[in-house]
Amino acid sequence: MEDLSKSVIEQLSKLQTTIQELGDGLYTRHIPIMYDASIGMHARHIIEMYLCLLKAVELQAPVDYDARDRDVKIETDPAFASEQISMICQKISNTNFEESLEVVCHNMRVQSNYQRELLYQIEHSIHHMALIKTGLRSLDIIIEDETFGVAPSTITHKQTCAQ
Repeated sequence: MEDLSKSVIEQLSKLQTTIQELGDGLYTRHIPIMYDASIGMHARHIIEMYLCLLKAVELQAPVDYDARDRDVKIETDPAFASEQISMICQKISNTNFEESLEVVCHNMRVQSNYQRELLYQIEHSIHHMALIKTGLRSLDIIIEDETFGVAPSTITHKQTCAQ
């Protein structure tokens, strides 16, 4: 479980660093290659998925990904988004929930557990971070961290091939 929490925090820290480096203008700019979405919109989506999970665990209620708040402040205020990420990282590092969870997504209900949902969140975050990376590259902005938006298995595979 500790490795899973560390992986979540590692991915979210990469997102947080990128958000902090962008500034307001780039964070909220609508990017054509991303179907006119902004970096902030993708960041909000990632953040709110984690918030849904943590809220459900705290309340011992179903995780309802369909009922996200869609807080515009997260997608328009990079400092606020960064604060939310810090709060999520703190909660994840202090949460050890072993009970099963009911998850609602796309109007379907399934049984899951906290660890499985954290794993889903990692993969989901990486996917959206790859979209963010693509959007920024379309604006000729390069993210220095080559592992941003890349799955750990892909990183390992590339390292193995390079040897």
